[in-house]
Amino acid sequence: MVPKEESTVKVLSNEDLFKQEMGLSLVIEEIIKSKKPLVGHNPMYDWLYVYNQFVAPLPETYSEFIKAWNSKFPLTFDSKVLAFKSMAFYRTSLGDVFDKCTNDDKFKKMLKF
Repeated sequence: MVPKEESTVKVLSNEDLFKQEMGLSLVIEEIIKSKKPLVGHNPMYDWLYVYNQFVAPLPETYSEFIKAWNSKFPLTFDSKVLAFKSMAFYRTSLGDVFDKCTNDDKFKKMLKF
């Protein structure tokens, strides 16, 4: 006779259940409250998704979105745009930017990793 495995069911408190169900929404809320810089590499689609899923429905126009986004995330940086505008990088993919920053003597003197 094979013994039956006892199943253990964990009963979550209301607060634990709320945190589990809210998940990333709580993280996004804390990022908004903190006003910390938000950095991405070519992240526009990611930011559109985050805003639509966790902040509010997307505004009708791009300019309305930018205004709404900046009210929630005032310090937002796109490293691909920064690399392109600097004119210091021939190629601006994240790997190419990283390689240049870590292997080019000019950048190695300016940056510490």
